[in-house]
Amino acid sequence: MEPLFIVSPLNRSGTNFLANLILETGEFQMPKGINEDYFSVYSDNLTRYVDSTIKHWSKPFSDPKSKEKDEILAEFGDVLLNRAKKKCVNEKRLLLKCPRPNNIENVFKLFPTAKVLFCIRNGKSTVDSFEKSFNHYTFKDIVDLWAKGCREIDKCVSRYPNAGNVLVIN
Repeated sequence: MEPLFIVSPLNRSGTNFLANLILETGEFQMPKGINEDYFSVYSDNLTRYVDSTIKHWSKPFSDPKSKEKDEILAEFGDVLLNRAKKKCVNEKRLLLKCPRPNNIENVFKLFPTAKVLFCIRNGKSTVDSFEKSFNHYTFKDIVDLWAKGCREIDKCVSRYPNAGNVLVIN
């Protein structure tokens, strides 16, 4: 079964609340000890690694039209999902969440069957809540982070406008 990812533009956007609602259906579970997965946030490192590695392989593998890169990235994704599943207690569908959308488009490379639910809370409420929770950021920095996260989500949604694997809740 395909995993469901909840992603927001910034911490304090309601991913915990939404995850708890989804868990109430009884169809999903979250891995113990992985409250926020951050699988996509640092995925640019994996894509660079694969690019750098396969460029040294023979032509059929490194050809830009080859599916080799996509297959390798999906295999890395399987490793991450298998690790998360080992932290689960049953066979229910996997629910993962991340409060940052950095490199979110890589989710579809790492987890080709994944569904993504973007949770966008009101900007003012998110910034206020973030400021109270993480007081070492300036107000301007928080607003910039929220705006950057929203742009990242918008870019992803625009790229997959008719995809059945993306939903935005705000």
